[in-house]
Amino acid sequence: MPVDPTVPGPREATRQSEWFAPPLTLVIFGIVAVTTLVPLWRAAGWPVNHDNAFGIRTYVYARHFSWLDFVPIWTSIDAGGFGSPMPLMYHKLFYAIAGVIALATSTMKGADVTTLALFLVVGATGVYQAVRELGASRLAATV
Repeated sequence: MPVDPTVPGPREATRQSEWFAPPLTLVIFGIVAVTTLVPLWRAAGWPVNHDNAFGIRTYVYARHFSWLDFVPIWTSIDAGGFGSPMPLMYHKLFYAIAGVIALATSTMKGADVTTLALFLVVGATGVYQAVRELGASRLAATV
């Protein structure tokens, strides 16, 4: 029996109908992301670790965006006024999103934590899609 190449097979039909995770799954990922970030929301400042410069880097990006510099590669407001290539070295997408949120909300910590939550949800959705492509059920992919 010949196979008609114009008719999608069962896996192709599934891929087309499930391009994005179901809304309930996104809500679950959002709840888990916010729950994991509760210690950051509740504590004053950042937990002490190897890198406490999240707020500084977000501030640098927010300042550059306020000056309409949308691709900063050097900052003169870092390193005690001497400047540094910090915007060129660190996670551009993360700090670009956090910088925009910081401009909108006027809070560096809130912008960083919100961006972390957004990245957690997007990352979990990507893993969900990868596991679904491997043939797992929706429940297994969500877990």
